[in-house]
Amino acid sequence: MDWETLAALSKADADNQAALEESTVAQVQAAYDGLDWYDHEAITAAAAGAGAAVHSASRTAASFTSAYLTRAIGETAGSAPRGRTLSIVDPLRMEVASWATAYGRVADTVRFEVSKGKPLADAVALGLQRADATTRIDLGLARRAQARTSFTGSTAVIGYRRVVHPELSRSGSCGLCVAAADRVYHREALMPIHHRCKCTTLPVTAAHDPGSPWDMDDAFAETYRLSASTSARDLKETRVAYEVDEHGELGPVLVSRQRSANPGRNRAAREARGLAPVQRPDTQAASQTELAAARRLRNQTARQTARV
Repeated sequence: MDWETLAALSKADADNQAALEESTVAQVQAAYDGLDWYDHEAITAAAAGAGAAVHSASRTAASFTSAYLTRAIGETAGSAPRGRTLSIVDPLRMEVASWATAYGRVADTVRFEVSKGKPLADAVALGLQRADATTRIDLGLARRAQARTSFTGSTAVIGYRRVVHPELSRSGSCGLCVAAADRVYHREALMPIHHRCKCTTLPVTAAHDPGSPWDMDDAFAETYRLSASTSARDLKETRVAYEVDEHGELGPVLVSRQRSANPGRNRAAREARGLAPVQRPDTQAASQTELAAARRLRNQTARQTARV
């Protein structure tokens, strides 16, 4: 198996997805330009336009993921499966009936913030932040759903690994992703996601596991390079203690255990899905000590097989 080819495929997919995400966010935010935030008909039209843009982009994101994983599975398993791309019609958010429903919430945010006394300009900025986050999460849901479809469509694939892409974020990979990237997930498990997640996935077969030769040292080093900043200290903490929560709309999501309102919630469900968090070193240790410990832990779990 050619590891350089797999790395290049993963990088190309991540780049394509990132470009699609940025262009879609721009389209969505443009749908709200000049909007009267108290005009119901105008809001309905804006939400429909934003939702239509994300619906189209979600189908494209799934298509990119399908093409990438078809090639990746072929490289890993020796023969490429017949690729099947999801036909996304309805939102992938649970219990959300239409695309417009999700993007109508942008106006809800603006009006709510105004009702609390915020100036309209500040309230609109917060509403557009919500539009940004909603768009990125929806595209992440499309990529994740397609990945499961691709993995379960090949009898050779038994699981997958999360692949971080620090090059796509200004401060490198977030601590949550780095922490969640050192284990094998069952092929049917939905990858836990979060806002602005840049991770891709790689298939694991009985004969080949990309975890062993795949060197995550750069990702760890980038996290610790920032150890003097407040944000880096926060990343260090989330790296060593994370939860996979079952979100009511989004399914499995990554959250910091320190920030989780109820860290024990859904633990049995997570363990049943093979998603229980890996035990980590003491969060109070010095940065370099933690880095060494994390690397040792990564090496111990690199050959872990996916649970059936």
